[in-house]
Amino acid sequence: MHHFGVLTQLRNMSKVNQIPLGVIYSPLAWVSGQIIALVHMATGTARLVCSTFTPEKTLRYLNKYAVISVSLPPQDAMLMLKHGNPEKIESPYLRMVIIAGGKISLENMRAVSRIFSNTVLVVCPYGQSEIYGPAFSFDPQELLSEIYGPAFSFDPQLFMLKPTCVGKPIEGFFYKIVDPATDKICGPNESGELCIKSRFCMSGYYKLDSSDRFDSDGFLKTGDVAYYDEDHCFYIVERLGERLKYKSQWIPPVLLEGILYEHPAVKVACIIGIISADGDTVTAVVVKKAEVSEAELVKLVNDRVDDIKKIRGGVIFVEDSIIPYTFSGKIRRFLLKKNFRGGFYYTLYILWKD
Repeated sequence: MHHFGVLTQLRNMSKVNQIPLGVIYSPLAWVSGQIIALVHMATGTARLVCSTFTPEKTLRYLNKYAVISVSLPPQDAMLMLKHGNPEKIESPYLRMVIIAGGKISLENMRAVSRIFSNTVLVVCPYGQSEIYGPAFSFDPQELLSEIYGPAFSFDPQLFMLKPTCVGKPIEGFFYKIVDPATDKICGPNESGELCIKSRFCMSGYYKLDSSDRFDSDGFLKTGDVAYYDEDHCFYIVERLGERLKYKSQWIPPVLLEGILYEHPAVKVACIIGIISADGDTVTAVVVKKAEVSEAELVKLVNDRVDDIKKIRGGVIFVEDSIIPYTFSGKIRRFLLKKNFRGGFYYTLYILWKD
């Protein structure tokens, strides 16, 4: 990653992230953890440095230090959601919860907001290490003033009209949404692979052939499915290779995982598709932290989704050590699915059931 990319992204983020005091739990292995630390130094604002995350400590910190913003990885946001706020600790200064490094469902975004108050914004920005930071601008004031006019006065409730928006285009970037099957450029509200071009995009991966990550026009293929609306607000749908297709209908795994995480006995949940005559049979791989039955989890999900999204492949309980993670703590869904197809998890499942 060259210095030009670092400096340019630092300038971009400093324009819209001048938060007097923020808490961030994103590890330094994540680009968000690095760039946000630099932003606080560049803008002369404060960053509360914490050790390991717990919901209890976080709620106390927000109150004690008058924190304005808190940044959480998705897994910590789900732990916060499970814990709730049983002691009714107030966070009167908190204005924004940033969930960086992945997405959660709209329902869970709103539930996280209710832990603090309905006026706290919960946002899920989007970025990549390959461009050293955010791919879109995420300033609610700027976003809504462009839509409703320059005289617009920021209202958090109004921002909820576009709660899943990851932002608008940033200066120095070129974007296109491409149908991965036809390479046709998509228009507004048409989903396809997000491709990005910029002077400070990476040139490639160290000692690896990276040519397949770029198209013939030099655009980086992000591997993420996205779309934009008439106001040029962008939305991330899912990873290109992670969505499931059952009976010709697309199924977003993150929706089902969000429901599973609501159960107090679920520590880790990952939805994979097992190939069948009808397509990807929805199957849940779960690490549990308390006793729970397969039937209970299947019912939890199937009672809340339409027929096409139901779990038909059952629930496979495994130890946490079986789950393959990236260095930054994300589940390697592809590898988990590949190993399962190879028969290893099938054998494990039979042994566990017996």
